[in-house]
Amino acid sequence: RTTGEFLVQHPAGASWIVIAAGDSAVLVSAEDVEAMSPLASLDPPTPMHRVRARAVIPGAGDTTGASNAWATTLVAAQLGGVAEATCAMSVDYAKERRQFGRPIGSFQAVKHRCADMAGRAEAAITQTRWAALSVDGGLTDSGFEVQAARVMATRAAIANAEVNVQNHGGIGFTWEHPAHRFVTRARLLELTGGCLAEHQAL
Repeated sequence: RTTGEFLVQHPAGASWIVIAAGDSAVLVSAEDVEAMSPLASLDPPTPMHRVRARAVIPGAGDTTGASNAWATTLVAAQLGGVAEATCAMSVDYAKERRQFGRPIGSFQAVKHRCADMAGRAEAAITQTRWAALSVDGGLTDSGFEVQAARVMATRAAIANAEVNVQNHGGIGFTWEHPAHRFVTRARLLELTGGCLAEHQAL
């Protein structure tokens, strides 16, 4: 067991906490958390805390563990959800927002952006599902599939969140509209469990 300080999301009230330590992901009981202090978060609805906890940390460079693969797959699933949600938000808005007497969804530029969003979201979610099946089935190439899912889902979430703001026009850039929350959530998840460049390298 090693006692150390770690950054975690949503720890308050949790019975178990997933801690990313180096190349590994470790499941820690709340009973092993000694101290917790809140931190400012890039995404306000995602509370961040620095925790001091006792955890069993595998050896450095251990990227084959199932816990790490599952943790990475779960982050990819959240990113895929962001990509899908922002696509749905844009499509709904394109149906109801009218300009020049027509729904903006009838304009070619908006149609193409929404179609690209749908394609990115579908690809990310499909790859993430396959990654989960690969890990669950113990396939030899599951490590590659997991990293591919993480990279695809990250790219899809960030691109779709930013295009969603654009599709909403002026209102999409206001603090009151929820579109910006998906951008900050995607950016926070991009840095959760390693940045995009690290997953691309793996």
